[in-house]
Amino acid sequence: MANSAVWEADRVRASTTHNLVCGAIAALGIAGVSGWILRSPGLVSLIPGTPMVFDTGLCFLLLSVAFWLTRRPGAAARRTRTVLAIVPILLCSAVIAELMLGISLFVDFAFLHTWYDYGNTRPGRMAPNSALGFIFIGAGILVADRVTSRNRAIGAMLVTFCVLAVGLTGFVGYALKPDLLFEWTHSARMAVTTAAGMILSAVALRLMWSESPWYVSHTYFREDEKIRLLGPATLVVVSITAALSGFVLQQNAFQRMLSSKLQSVLHDRRALLDATVTQGIQTALTADRLARLAEAARKILLEPNSATMATTAINAEMISASLRDIAVENGAGAVVRRFGNAGPTPGVTAPLGDGLELVWDGELLIRARQQLLGNGQPIGSIVMEQSTGSLEKALFDTGNLGGTGEVAACVQSGSGLLCFPGSRHGLPFTVAASAESRPLPMQLAVAGRTGDIVAVDYHGQNVIAAYGSLAPGLGIVVKQDAVELYAIIRRSLQIGVPLFLVIALLGASLLYLQLKPLAAQMLASEARANEGELQMRTVIETVADGILTFDADCLIEDVNPAICEIFGYEAWEMIGNRTTMLMPDKSHSATFGRLHEDLKRGLGLLAGQRNVKLSGQRKDGSEFPLELTISSFSGRRSFVGIVRDITDRTEAERKLTALGQYDSLTALPNRSLFLDRLKSAAARMDRSGAAIALMFIDVDGFKEINDTFGHRGGDDLLIQFAQRLSGAIRDSDTVARLGGDEFTIILEGLSEPRGESHRVADKILASLRRPFSLSGNEVPVTASLGLVIQEKGGFDTADLLARADAAMYAAKHAGKNRVVAA
Repeated sequence: MANSAVWEADRVRASTTHNLVCGAIAALGIAGVSGWILRSPGLVSLIPGTPMVFDTGLCFLLLSVAFWLTRRPGAAARRTRTVLAIVPILLCSAVIAELMLGISLFVDFAFLHTWYDYGNTRPGRMAPNSALGFIFIGAGILVADRVTSRNRAIGAMLVTFCVLAVGLTGFVGYALKPDLLFEWTHSARMAVTTAAGMILSAVALRLMWSESPWYVSHTYFREDEKIRLLGPATLVVVSITAALSGFVLQQNAFQRMLSSKLQSVLHDRRALLDATVTQGIQTALTADRLARLAEAARKILLEPNSATMATTAINAEMISASLRDIAVENGAGAVVRRFGNAGPTPGVTAPLGDGLELVWDGELLIRARQQLLGNGQPIGSIVMEQSTGSLEKALFDTGNLGGTGEVAACVQSGSGLLCFPGSRHGLPFTVAASAESRPLPMQLAVAGRTGDIVAVDYHGQNVIAAYGSLAPGLGIVVKQDAVELYAIIRRSLQIGVPLFLVIALLGASLLYLQLKPLAAQMLASEARANEGELQMRTVIETVADGILTFDADCLIEDVNPAICEIFGYEAWEMIGNRTTMLMPDKSHSATFGRLHEDLKRGLGLLAGQRNVKLSGQRKDGSEFPLELTISSFSGRRSFVGIVRDITDRTEAERKLTALGQYDSLTALPNRSLFLDRLKSAAARMDRSGAAIALMFIDVDGFKEINDTFGHRGGDDLLIQFAQRLSGAIRDSDTVARLGGDEFTIILEGLSEPRGESHRVADKILASLRRPFSLSGNEVPVTASLGLVIQEKGGFDTADLLARADAAMYAAKHAGKNRVVAA
């Protein structure tokens, strides 16, 4: 049905899809380019993570214009498209050369990227798989524009699948973190938005060559050959993506295990320090010893000329407590007397709280400081230092952290970090702080935070680190290089991916061979089905009845020319819209709208019913009567409706009905309709109990008027007479012409039947006092009126009419122009 309309609808959908895809690619490009120029992190990283570099945004922008031009005819559009495809190929070839040769060709626009630190050691450098993808896209545009052989046609399709593979593996690769596996920097990871752009570009390439004459006309491929080529290619792409997804899951589980291990080590080192400090202080500096040392130190400060015994006491306590050094300081903090083997100025000092400090002074020491009082006032302090013994070795031990493991403890020093000597450093060392957007693990630890992170450390290496706080201001980090940690995953990936690729290629080869007979059978079956459909379509398109098909959501799927003519729409305007567009708003709930609700319950109220009469609405808004028959097919999930415009038939039926029930001269109900209404009035009276009245009216002297003015004059009188009667009653009452010059009136719902009925009768007689205009003459006319009031139900209507007739004759005999009530 409506082949041209279906093709037009398909063309419109394809054009819309093409424009949406081109617009999405252009939007990604504009965001990437403008984000770096405007210095907007939100634009360059639409999705949090690795941002899209300037080169990537520029390539997407150029290629989006090239894709848009594929639907523009002419040599100028083709030349422009060629240039726009070549520029990304040249740019990305230079990027790959930079990566392979380790040089800079100044195509990274590094100066645009210096403001945003995202961990890329080569600012602006495009990921290698991104560069490869853009080369494929550019090549795909060039080849699809110049297909002159079967090989080029195959090339255009394969390049499209390569772009799709780059995009899909880019998504998976982002989660796989190849930079951690293979010691690459963060520039090696494709941004998520770039992967999305690659997939959109593959869709654009598919749209480009799928609408090309060589593909549509089967110049180089029959339909079965397309299936045999595209099926295996899809299998390879999906298999590789699935395999990499498996490695992602394995890597994530492995990373959680590694983080847990590092956190365990960090917890052990924190517990070790706490235990060493607590045990050392409790053993060496008991309360009695501290009291004796404090008393001796006060004598040295207050009685320096007679402090020999105090000096002897301090030396004795120092030897007994195995302290390395004791210093007595005055109130200004200057050392008055020092005992023991004091080293040079400490390299690192970290407060532990409660007057304790962790100090590096040639070795790792615990320093305790106690204030001295004289007469209740501070006069100085005594400082005691104790060696930690094996704590230094145990605290910074990396025996179970591999060859790249490191344990470090640091404090804040100015804008940087000052760290204790550890497994990699024999002396204290400093580390420059990183940008606030990407802090070092040690910066987080010094700030008092605890957790684990994958980050770039102060050596510029990717590490997995657990960080925490040993004391306020003193942080500890346990870390190991990611390359070493992920060695197992890397070896599995190096073996597994080629193996999966070989298996996928073997599977694709077998699929290619097996698809040949299956595709041939499918095409033969499709040809038979198309022939049968053509025959059916020919029949459907020639019938006068309108036919449409729609789904369970009442969305129109197909129409024939007849229904387009009935409703005044083009086929493409109807297809894809709801069937309610063909019905007046007031009919929605009673027709297709009700059907839609019933279909949800599986009922299909109208389905199976034949010739259901409904109201339709044309495109111009006019309504008309129709007959609708709905049948279900495809397991009651699809429906076909047959529509017939019954405007002419309805009008003919209306006229026939009018002839049978209405007087042709006065347009009043005739005897038949009057009797029906009288019976209905009687039934309503039985229900409500309200009285009714019946009037029988006859024109006085009608025969003489008819003889004088002829039949035309008599007809004019009857018409005017009927109009005056109609004007004297309520809308709820009935006036009818029984025949000749006899009229009846039914009055219903009378609460005061006698008063109300006589008032109506008087009103009728009053309306007749005005002369009637007949053939230019003013003619006085009167009438005789018989009135019957019925206040009880269960009466016989024929008897009521006879009584009214008798009352009318009584009025005649009484002198006419009056009312007589029976």
